[in-house]
Amino acid sequence: MQCISHATCDTSSGSQRIVRTICAISPRGSNAVYSANTLHIMSWTEVEAFFSGVGRLLAAGGVLVVYGPFRCAGRFTSESNAGFDRSLRERDPASGIRDIEAVNRLAAAQGLVLTADHAMPANNQLLVWGRNGPVATVR
Repeated sequence: MQCISHATCDTSSGSQRIVRTICAISPRGSNAVYSANTLHIMSWTEVEAFFSGVGRLLAAGGVLVVYGPFRCAGRFTSESNAGFDRSLRERDPASGIRDIEAVNRLAAAQGLVLTADHAMPANNQLLVWGRNGPVATVR
């Protein structure tokens, strides 16, 4: 496995450390990359790095699947997500629930096309992007 990005956050009590690592199966062109509950705990710079890494590793015909809370057109999908976003930003101003449109622009810059947006329990979404073009050179 090759890790392409990671985000770390501490709970407000500082007693627990949560590490989320996004890994790809093969450094020579992965068929799939999956990430759950990570983009909202990363800084925007780390989110950009994640998509850049996916762009380098995802093979033609591959998919990127991301699960978590998102905003749509700048609006929260629920009042509970708005409260969750406030608590994230109080803990770390660089974190927060991301706009689907903003992450989709990052994906599109890597040659990915949003193919599915599934509503999930607890006000989360499962976003699926596909790549039709060739994989970029892995460095």
